[in-house]
Amino acid sequence: MLVDGIEALYEHTHEGVTHPLLWAREVGGGRVVYDALGHDERSYDAPERVELLRRSAGWLRG
Repeated sequence: MLVDGIEALYEHTHEGVTHPLLWAREVGGGRVVYDALGHDERSYDAPERVELLRRSAGWLRG
């Protein structure tokens, strides 16, 4: 999904409404990543989550 320059990378639909949970956007000369996925210790223990954070940080650095 691409809305107003925001690329939704992961979405969740609840009661017919779709919410972006992870998105990325370039603004001016910078980059933004929004991450509304789990933010507790269990989340950060998951290898998939660590990889997502690593890749997000790499994209932010360019």
